Amino acid sequence: MKRLSCAALCLIFFVALETGCNKKTEKASESANAAPAMQSAEARPPANPLRNAYFGDLHLHTSYSMDAFAFGTPTTPDDSFKFAMGEPVEYLGKQWKRLVPLDFLAVTDHAEYLGTARESVNPNGPFAKTEWHRAMTRTPRSARRHSRSCLAQPT
Repeated sequence: MKRLSCAALCLIFFVALETGCNKKTEKASESANAAPAMQSAEARPPANPLRNAYFGDLHLHTSYSMDAFAFGTPTTPDDSFKFAMGEPVEYLGKQWKRLVPLDFLAVTDHAEYLGTARESVNPNGPFAKTEWHRAMTRTPRSARRHSRSCLAQPT
């Protein structure tokens, strides 16, 4: 008898709990559905059938960043902005042009060593005739290989 009354008591408790939760959920969903209807017309933004979708790039590195230079990116910020605006630019020996210009572009080069790797291969730059310049210009790929080794070295 004691087991039966305990089981019955648990059953009643869970039924009451379930019933109470369902009422709260129904009230919450009703108030959520009613909220947009309660807003006044002045509080809502005006209807825009075009919805103004903008397309662009928020994170672009040029050869001024050590990592982009290490992976062979030859472009400058000027090249990048010209390309984004739909103007033709030379990239790896070919002319490239976007079919449709971008609405926005953010060049996000790293502040650390800004332009250093690019300047290190300049024969008239501040690194000319240094060991760094010789290592970067030994072969066409040595600049990238050497700058990659400077990015991460085994410990």
